[in-house]
Amino acid sequence: MGKICFITFTFLWTICSCQKLNLNVPVHTRILGHGGMGISSQYPMNSLESILNALNIGADGIEVDVQLSKDGHLVAFHDEEMQVSTNMDDLVNNKTWDEIEEGFYTSFPHANYNIVRLEDIFEAIENREHYTFTLDCKLYHEGSNENFEQDYATAILDLLEKYQLSNVTTIESVDTNFLLLLKNRNEQVRAYYYVTAFEDGFDFIQSHSMEGVTIHQASITAAEVLQAHQAGKKIAVFGVSQTGELAAALCKAVDIVQADNLRSILNATKTDE
Repeated sequence: MGKICFITFTFLWTICSCQKLNLNVPVHTRILGHGGMGISSQYPMNSLESILNALNIGADGIEVDVQLSKDGHLVAFHDEEMQVSTNMDDLVNNKTWDEIEEGFYTSFPHANYNIVRLEDIFEAIENREHYTFTLDCKLYHEGSNENFEQDYATAILDLLEKYQLSNVTTIESVDTNFLLLLKNRNEQVRAYYYVTAFEDGFDFIQSHSMEGVTIHQASITAAEVLQAHQAGKKIAVFGVSQTGELAAALCKAVDIVQADNLRSILNATKTDE
């Protein structure tokens, strides 16, 4: 299988520079917009505009970075420090939603788009049950708040119930304790362990009934994807922004692709009528 995939990838990489490339997406594979339209989009990642545009141009769903505000709201935001890309400072978890709601992105070319909550996003999406969602739970906080993870888990589970998203949403995190907490609270949670190497996560997801692992597409082999599938587990990958990277991910038969440069990636999968 590995040799066949290598030959296929080499062939696709060769022809993509001279003609339009059409890639057949396996029926089980879902292509999600990474933070919406992905890195380098005109819209900031995790903004409502980025997410709705991703769905409008044909993505199977979206991946969203999630943080918990001081007063328990789930905020769609990536960075640990808000001043990296917005007019706000400090951590999301150190501010109430009323404070964060005044925030907007300031980094070029993303200026003046608002920070939003997850409930704002899901309220704006019609036919939510038709899409796949991944929530990348980032547990940035300060101090020794013993209730932080419990409060975070409660907010996630309440959101899934409110919008009836449990069957179409995966929850990913680098924090095994948080994933275990979610599973203990609700065994139906579709949990993915975010890892840098497949062998670091495979035993864990098997031992604790997790659905799968999330990993960079270049850090997993076709043989490892097959191993996961044979064990009834799934693989989500990120680091896909070029056609060659997409071809490699599809050749490995991964289950979820979190794609940047989304418009180009989706165009590569379209067949001519």
